[in-house]
Amino acid sequence: MIRIAGSIRKSFGKLLLIQVLCFGTISTFSRPPSTNEWHLSPCLKFDAFYFLHAVSKDQFYNRMYGRDNTLWRDRLGASTIDSINSIIDSVGSIGFKASYLFTYIPVFSLDDLINILQDSAQFNIKIRSALITHHNYRLQASLNDLRSILPYSRKLSFIFQQMRDQRWEEDWKAIAIRLKTDITRKQSELVKYSPSYLTEAVAGFLGINAQQNDSSSTVYYVYYAFPNAFKLPYNMMATWNIEEPKYFFSVYLHEMLHSFSIYSPELIDLHKGLVSGSKELSGNREILTGQLYESDDEFYILAAEAYLSVKLGIRTDKEAVEYLKSANGGTVVYSLLIYNYLQKSFDNRCYTYGSFLKDVFFPAVSTKEVDRFLSEAK
Repeated sequence: MIRIAGSIRKSFGKLLLIQVLCFGTISTFSRPPSTNEWHLSPCLKFDAFYFLHAVSKDQFYNRMYGRDNTLWRDRLGASTIDSINSIIDSVGSIGFKASYLFTYIPVFSLDDLINILQDSAQFNIKIRSALITHHNYRLQASLNDLRSILPYSRKLSFIFQQMRDQRWEEDWKAIAIRLKTDITRKQSELVKYSPSYLTEAVAGFLGINAQQNDSSSTVYYVYYAFPNAFKLPYNMMATWNIEEPKYFFSVYLHEMLHSFSIYSPELIDLHKGLVSGSKELSGNREILTGQLYESDDEFYILAAEAYLSVKLGIRTDKEAVEYLKSANGGTVVYSLLIYNYLQKSFDNRCYTYGSFLKDVFFPAVSTKEVDRFLSEAK
């Protein structure tokens, strides 16, 4: 998952998300499209879950939704808002976790969400079945998310009932019309890089099989997702903004790169060694994981995204450096150190990203160098 920083935030009202199940059916996944193109769409179910952050007490999420926060906190009432805050306090990013779990579940209205969530036992069965049937790439993490959300399924159902009764869906439909207009305006600008071109570039960098039946990509345009974008199964993505195509392409690279994980057995101890020995990196990590709900993967995904975006001509080196200095509130400058090593030493004829980190980056970098680099970057 990525949090988009810098100038993109200025146009938070223009948000984009990969489409398949928001207005389609579960069978969409078994039908390989005949074209290699971007499919863009708003998505009610994702916006419903992310809306909870917009009216919560968490200013990191709600600061871009002043109108919604004021209007809907009043409409929903203190008791409902307290319920929302208690769920977020316990679950963390309910927007991402619940959205991901519902990727495979057809939802066309708040009533659909209410009916699924009000019976926690059936909700559990339905989600588990979908995750296993579709060979979910983050199965264990998704099952953990499901376990954390299950105790609150009925409470979520009640919250969505309140939103329905206060006509939230009508308000969202008006937003969706604006999003669709923006999609129509931006669609012609997305022809420079096809989905398969970017996914194959990522696959080559990571050293994984690039072949896939689905040569197109569904992207969901999610109004309330600021400042998040996140990878969905297959080559789908959800994001909040496509103000400029280059940002859209870079975010797509980022989300597809989440097939990589620093938690792999050959890398995690090397990473932990740097974190434990570096006061600066440890402090940044605490903010990244504790306040921003990100994982340690984000350091490495951001570096790889910046590197590939420069190699593919999406960003300039200067833009990549500025991006890494500001991303996630300036807490991932360590990514810039990784990026510098990639620029200097990575050769895809010799390495995959994982083997480069294991054989080149970690052996070469000391905790003193990390501390010095992060201190000088402040």
